[in-house]
Formats: sequence, C-alpha cells, structure tokens
Amino acid sequence: MDRKEITYRFVYADRCNMCGRTDFNVLGKRLNQHQGRNPKQKIGITTTVVQCRACGLIFANPLPIPQRIADHYEVPVDLYFGEQLKEIPETYFQHEINTFKAIYPARASMRGLDIGTGLGGVMKALIRNDVDAYGLEPSKSFYEYALTRGFPSDRLFNQSLEEASFPDSFFDLILFSAVFEHLYDPNQALVTALRWLKPGGLVYIGVPSNRIFVQLLANLFYRLRGMDYVSNISPMHAPFHLYEFGKETFEKNAQLNNYSIAQVDFWTTHDYVFAKPNPVIKIITKLTRTDMNMILWLRKN
Repeated sequence: MDRKEITYRFVYADRCNMCGRTDFNVLGKRLNQHQGRNPKQKIGITTTVVQCRACGLIFANPLPIPQRIADHYEVPVDLYFGEQLKEIPETYFQHEINTFKAIYPARASMRGLDIGTGLGGVMKALIRNDVDAYGLEPSKSFYEYALTRGFPSDRLFNQSLEEASFPDSFFDLILFSAVFEHLYDPNQALVTALRWLKPGGLVYIGVPSNRIFVQLLANLFYRLRGMDYVSNISPMHAPFHLYEFGKETFEKNAQLNNYSIAQVDFWTTHDYVFAKPNPVIKIITKLTRTDMNMILWLRKN
C-alpha cells in the first residue's frame, strides 16, 4: 500500500508503558520510510524516538497509530513475508520447544497459545511436540493463509489479543514470537497473557534489543554528519516495530506484574549491512551483547 494513503493519529505518552516512569531521553527522529544515508533529503513525516531512563525501553513519542490497523497488516502474505513463504522446516522452533521442556515441569497434557500466528510455524512446532496448540492472528490475509496450511479453525482464531477470551489459568505456555514489538500496549498484553497462564507457566517473548550493534553504528554515522535522525524502530513502515527492549525493561515490569525472568538469550539472524555474514561483526556483537534479538522466558509466580 502507498504510504501516503495511511492516516495516523499521534498519541503522546507521559509515562513508560513497561515501567510507568516519566523521564525519557530524546534519541532523535524517525522517518515514515527507510532512511538510508541521508534522511534529511527525503520527503516524509517523522516522529520522535525516546528511551526510558529507568528501564531502557525505546519507543516513539508521540506514538503514530493508523486509523485502520489493517493499513499495516492487511497486505498480501507474499508481500509481507517474502522468502519466508518457503516450506517451514521440521526443525523450525525446535530449539525453543526444547528450552521450554527443560525449564517447565513435564505434564501429561499441555496447552500453548501462539499470539500472532503469521504463517503458522510456531503452532506447527507445538503440535509436533504434543502440545495442544491454539493461535490468534488478527490479520485476515495471514489467517486465511494459515488455514490453507491445515490449521483447524477451532484452534486458530482471526482475532487480536484484545478481542480474544480464554479462561483464567488455561495455558501452560503463551508465545509472542516477533509480535510483542508490534503491540501498542505491550504491558497490557502481558497482563492479559499472565491471567490466561497457569501458575508456574511460561511466557515466551522474542523482541528486538535496545542495543543493536549495526543501529549504534548507523546512529553514530548520523550524528557525525550533523543529523538528528536514528535508526531505531520503524513505527510507520514495515516491519512496523514500535518498541525495542532491554533485559532491564522486563526486570522493572516483573515487579509490577508478579512474574520472574526464567531465562534470557541473545542472538542475531543477520546484520542488514553486509551482503554476507561478517565474522568480525559477529564477534563484536557477542562480546558486547549488542545482538539484534533478545529471547525471554517469563514465569508466572
């Protein structure tokens, strides 16, 4: 969809969504398109990117919210997912399932909820590992595509988390895989998920880190050229990331919502800069903990 066709309302935040504090650092501006080397030469609209001083959460303030959420996600599946449309391998998400089994006591019957099912890879992994799998997918085009891949309509629902209803203490595992950073109110989403989760159950969250090496390089490049732009988040263009998180973000949030952090991992899929994996960059990111992604396992107390 042409970006000029989307109308936004801009909502100011007077406090951090994840920890409730009110003091922020201004990082810079973010365009409604890919910025490249010289964003000041591009025509578009910007929003301010800030970082919470208490927990490190990075977000847009004001937050641009489209009048129709469908303007972001009601797009053809092949346009949004591209190469990911290839057949999902049998090993997909198996490492994460193995981690779940290692840190969660075995039960005869377990239920899992995948929030933001997308192509259905996570649901498929749950089913493969004998977990009774449910899914929520608010995008109609993504939902219909998942149905064509054999997911039952009595387990996969064309609903957002806000629209869905499940019994309290119903699930052993709830997953936000590449979803949490898209939610306008991640704290409330976590509150809802914890209510649906059994005591001792786990929430899996995979999110972009607030310290990504290539972003730090890009931001330094902008500053050296005298520009007040940053490369963090992408609230008005694909992939529509609204937040970047730190481990301290969830440590502060855990105090508010009565859960504990069972495990944290970091990993990088690719660095977006070099055509081929760069071994030097890989070593630096591992040593400095500036990987692109952060994986958290949260345990309901």
